[in-house]
Amino acid sequence: DSLRVSQITESPVKGEFDFEHLKKINEYLFQDLYEWAGQLRKCEMSKSDIFCLYSNLEYFANSIFSKLSSWGKNEIFFFRILFPFFC
Repeated sequence: DSLRVSQITESPVKGEFDFEHLKKINEYLFQDLYEWAGQLRKCEMSKSDIFCLYSNLEYFANSIFSKLSSWGKNEIFFFRILFPFFC
């Protein structure tokens, strides 16, 4: 919801720009909509093609964030590139 987005812009969720941080952001943004906000999904969900099987989410996320950490922590990259894939 747009209120949560404006709140998180004013007061960002603290973290290390890793997978746990992304889950905390997801939880903050979607806590009013989904009881499972911030948790890995446990079933397949898609609007059309499946982006990633739920059984592979943690593996792929850890792989992506491992590469991200080798590139350095970059807030712009995190929010503009990675965040949309996981939220």
